[in-house]
Amino acid sequence: MKTILETEDIEQIALKLLESLKPFLHQKQSTHNNDSVFNVKDLSQYLHVSKSWLYQRTRLQQIPYIKIDGQLLFKKSKIDQWLEAHQVPTIPTGMGSYERRRNRHSIKGYDKVTQGA
Repeated sequence: MKTILETEDIEQIALKLLESLKPFLHQKQSTHNNDSVFNVKDLSQYLHVSKSWLYQRTRLQQIPYIKIDGQLLFKKSKIDQWLEAHQVPTIPTGMGSYERRRNRHSIKGYDKVTQGA
C-alpha cells in the first residue's frame, strides 16, 4: 500500500517532529557550559584526542588539570583558555603559499644576487 502526501502535509509533519525534538536538541547543546568538569574520557571526546595523549600532557604538565584522589579532572573554562593560548595566528590574506615560503626562507640581499646571475 502506497500513501501519497501533499507537500503541505509533509511540512506539517516535519514541524511537529521538530517541536517534539526541541527539548532534546537544546539539552544536548547546553551539556558543556563553562563550569563543566571533564574526566579523561570526556575531555578526550571534547578535544578529539586519545586518552594517552591527555595522560602524556598531564604528566608533562602541559595542560591545566586537577588531581583529586588520583583522578584527573579538567575544568572546561581552563581548557578553553588553554586552547586559545595555543591558537596559531592566521596568515594575512593576499599572500599565497609560494610567497609565504619564499619570505620564510629568504636571506636579505640573496634575491639580488640570484637575479643578477
